[in-house]
Amino acid sequence: MRLPLFLAPALALASSAPSLIAHADTSDSNAASAQMPVVELGSDASLAVGAYVQTGFAYRKHTPYVGQQDPSGFEFGNARLLGRGAQKISADLDAKLTLDFEVSRGAFFVQDSYGSLEYKNGLLSVDVGQMKVPMALSCLTPESQMQFVQLAPGARDLFYNRDRGVRLRSKFNLGDAYFGAWAAVQNGEGENVRDNANKHFLFSGRAEVGPLGEVSLAEPDLDHSPFRFVVGLGASYTDMQSRSGAAYTAIDNGSEELRVAGDVRAHVLGLSFRGETIRGFVKRSDGVDVKRSVFAVQAGYVLPLGLAFQLEPVVRLEQHDLNDTEGTKGFTDSLADTWRPELASQRVTDAGVNAYFRAHRLKVQAVWRRTDFLEGAKDSAGTARTPIGDAVFLYAQFGWF
Repeated sequence: MRLPLFLAPALALASSAPSLIAHADTSDSNAASAQMPVVELGSDASLAVGAYVQTGFAYRKHTPYVGQQDPSGFEFGNARLLGRGAQKISADLDAKLTLDFEVSRGAFFVQDSYGSLEYKNGLLSVDVGQMKVPMALSCLTPESQMQFVQLAPGARDLFYNRDRGVRLRSKFNLGDAYFGAWAAVQNGEGENVRDNANKHFLFSGRAEVGPLGEVSLAEPDLDHSPFRFVVGLGASYTDMQSRSGAAYTAIDNGSEELRVAGDVRAHVLGLSFRGETIRGFVKRSDGVDVKRSVFAVQAGYVLPLGLAFQLEPVVRLEQHDLNDTEGTKGFTDSLADTWRPELASQRVTDAGVNAYFRAHRLKVQAVWRRTDFLEGAKDSAGTARTPIGDAVFLYAQFGWF
């Protein structure tokens, strides 16, 4: 694999001058919050490089529904190259650079790609470029530090993921209490779309507070932390939707949409918990009002076994409905019905176990998933058809960050 140009100087310098290598905290809400090798570029600048791979095997029970893709085989969750740059501007002001590339598809696909100005170590920061939309907790959670090999499917389809624009963020403490806030204006076209085709924008914001202190965005509590919890609220609005994906039909383009989100996350002595809900309210151009919703809860416990690795059983329950006006069709004996199962109300149950050998830099994850339809997919007698079916995932993550 040919390395991107921005990595070459850092790697060359690292190999020729080992004394310049250090380790620095490169925490960021959109990326791996961990330690990456750093090359010092003079006394006031540095460049950090890293990578991680999530790969494994997935078995999915075959179903006969039109449009349901259920392949089994070896696959990637992520394969990322990471770059972080930092440069001191003044005593209180730093310039930073974040570059994340996804390479599992045989080419370089940009994920996060933005520059930042940070005042007083994050008291106030401005990001410009392509970054995550700051609304939902599940979107801001680092993909390298999840308890499951995949995001909850409904949350994945209802948060906005990455977009191009400008974002403000702030993080501070008052006594023992932690406060965080984000606000962004972005094109609303999604990631890696060069132009704002409809000249309208996506507005989003989020605020969170932890009365007892901050809780890491990483899902498991590998450090057996003292009890802390954080409550968050977020929202987004666009007056002209222009995205694609499972949550959308062709007629959704041009619609007005408001989404609101609420969540809580907590860590205590190896036990982690988080719950999240997202609600969408759509006014389509054909005059039809549509509602979307997802609710998910998950928990894990890092067992105090004193082993050479950390073992964590995990469980998650999620229920979602991406379009309350569709999905109730399909009451027919025909398996080739045009009913769209991805828009039906579904309940997804995940249970698994994780083994952390070097925290998130080397871990193995096994997950069993059960997906059930809560509407549609019945025969003329009212008997429910076979659900989407069971799935089993066995993944490993290898990281240098």
